[in-house]
Amino acid sequence: MVQFIETGPFDYEEYFSIAAQFLYKYQWIFCYNNTKFIRCGVLEQLPREWITDLDTLSNEEFNHIPVGCIKDTWCDSFREFLLQVKMLQVQYDTHENIDQPHNRHKQKRKGINAKKAYEIDNLCSFIELEQFRKDATLFIDFGSGLGYLSELIHERYGAKVLGIEGNATLVQTCNNRSSVSTSKAVQYCHHYITDDSFGFIEQQCSDRFDNYPHRAAVVGLHACADLSITAINCFLHCKWATSLTIMPCCYHRMKPLDEKAPNEFQNFPLSQELRTILLEEQDEAVRVGKLGSTLEEITVENMLEQFKLLKQLECNTRECPWTDQHKDRMSALLQKYGPEGPKLAEYLECLQTCLQSICENVILLDRMCYMESEANRSSLKMRRKLVRLRDDGLSPRCFIFYASKDE
Repeated sequence: MVQFIETGPFDYEEYFSIAAQFLYKYQWIFCYNNTKFIRCGVLEQLPREWITDLDTLSNEEFNHIPVGCIKDTWCDSFREFLLQVKMLQVQYDTHENIDQPHNRHKQKRKGINAKKAYEIDNLCSFIELEQFRKDATLFIDFGSGLGYLSELIHERYGAKVLGIEGNATLVQTCNNRSSVSTSKAVQYCHHYITDDSFGFIEQQCSDRFDNYPHRAAVVGLHACADLSITAINCFLHCKWATSLTIMPCCYHRMKPLDEKAPNEFQNFPLSQELRTILLEEQDEAVRVGKLGSTLEEITVENMLEQFKLLKQLECNTRECPWTDQHKDRMSALLQKYGPEGPKLAEYLECLQTCLQSICENVILLDRMCYMESEANRSSLKMRRKLVRLRDDGLSPRCFIFYASKDE
């Protein structure tokens, strides 16, 4: 396990080199959608000795494999895989939300589930610890959604906030909310943020908040897909952006390079370091339903009941019935894998979970490496952090990506 700390450098090239070689070796585990792994023969690539080891486990032991369970009795190749997974884990500092007096008796907001409320509260407390050292009086909320983070920042710290959201309906909902309409300190605008938006954002701030921004902090609760990269570029290129605090997410929605290359992305890899290392080295969709109960007997009929066949017809997607051809193909699969098939699929999902954190580390560290390299090129002095929320089961792999400019 390696460590990422605020005060020290991180050896991105070494980590990327080891991680890329490892992920390339085991790409069969994660490079196909779960609706395609059968037709692509992934289950046949599961080593028989791994299956033998996994067959011996209790359910509790099985569930602990992704969090570090390794047995001495397992075969060498399986142990080697899991030890490499452990070695490529990155230890990040953890953000602990100190129970400040102003949030001990906070009211629960309607329409927010426990996970989102936890993330909003933690991000807001992190902002208090970090960004108010810069005395920021204006915050720009990238992808403000229903405005919960924007409102909480204003309620706790009295700061002005501009929420920018690409969904016009959500913006209208925010503007109709009485607590917002009576206060000019929190405002919202409908705009889809891209790298061409920075001048627009500055003008909106100037028009709405009396010649702001002289200084502004960029924040984002769920900086989905490529939005966190746009926020990084805003921080790097806009003099008024004094700090950046975002929670990246939804990496599967990153924009592909083009339609013919769905597994290649416009903004990955970002850093020259990872790019150099990587250079060295459908007509139907199936929606999976949850099993209502464990099947006593696996048949073609009760298996197909767990799935819906969706077809793209012109501009819409429609559910279609299974055909005899589909049933014949399912029958052939049941004959091929027998009762072992569902178990093998579960084993594959366990291995995918083992690799999930490594894939996320590569994406996050690629973005951090890019930001550091760009800052160095422009002689921009900054401090940066990459921290995890405390793992209490609500948001176990949620990260806060932070940077501020040194004056």
